[in-house]
Amino acid sequence: MDINVHIETLALEGFDPQDRYRLAEALEVELARRFTGGGVPPEWRMSRSIGFIDGGSFMHTPGLPVQAAGSAIARAIYRAAQSTPARLRATSAPPGAPGATSR
Repeated sequence: MDINVHIETLALEGFDPQDRYRLAEALEVELARRFTGGGVPPEWRMSRSIGFIDGGSFMHTPGLPVQAAGSAIARAIYRAAQSTPARLRATSAPPGAPGATSR
């Protein structure tokens, strides 16, 4: 099963904007590790697109390495997806999009 995750908006406070790419890379690596090791949430298997997931909050510890912060954020997102399906709002893929079905 292939999945693609696109995070359009990730609201973070307290991080240096110059660290955004390293933070994103750490988040991507940890999410991939989680999906590979722990599986894809059932709601994600039933939909072509997830419109929104509330990953909750993350307490930033000053001095925490950027890679560790990215991993912690990914764990929070994955944990929210696994434990609180009500936070997911599934939507259908737009017509013509990869994976879209016709009636």
